[in-house]
Amino acid sequence: MGETLDLERALVVGVASSALFDLAESDAVFREKGEEEYRAYQREHLNDVLAPGVAFPLYTAPPGPQRPVGDRAPRRGHHPLA
Repeated sequence: MGETLDLERALVVGVASSALFDLAESDAVFREKGEEEYRAYQREHLNDVLAPGVAFPLYTAPPGPQRPVGDRAPRRGHHPLA
């Protein structure tokens, strides 16, 4: 299996789903129509592929010199949900 990541020496970055994916439309439904309509919207669009958001390129960037060999993050051109 791949290398083990030493979390004591790693930079760990959390990224919100709203930065990874463009959630503007669903956010507008929530803000303008309320939680019940938002939940219905979410159910209706459950299988939709989300468009990339502003932080998506960070997640799909090619591996750098410090990225572990066994990293399972998708590579450029591979959508994580496809």
